[in-house]
Amino acid sequence: MRALRLLPSALLFVIAAVSASPSTSATLQDFPSAQAAQIEKEAQAAAQRYADKVGKATPQTEDYRYGMPLNIAKVVFITPKPQFCGVVPKIMVFEDTSDTLRSVRYRSQGLCRNQR
Repeated sequence: MRALRLLPSALLFVIAAVSASPSTSATLQDFPSAQAAQIEKEAQAAAQRYADKVGKATPQTEDYRYGMPLNIAKVVFITPKPQFCGVVPKIMVFEDTSDTLRSVRYRSQGLCRNQR
């Protein structure tokens, strides 16, 4: 159980570091809009499946803001990193500590082919 608690903290650090970077907004515009739409669609479908399974309302996706309290209790879905050398949009669907299903959009570094 302890290892599971470390994942959200590490993820929060990555989200905060990438989201706070001033150069990310310009780089994100280079990401193909069709792929961004597909990421949104996959995350929404995952949130809908989980919400139906547990009898909760499907959450609206909100943009992460630096310092936003997440209080992650259980990660339901995280979009995979696409093969893109630059900043990419990602979405995490999770239950918080008050048992509310939430969906947060944030930015992350994509997977570059030459990245080790």
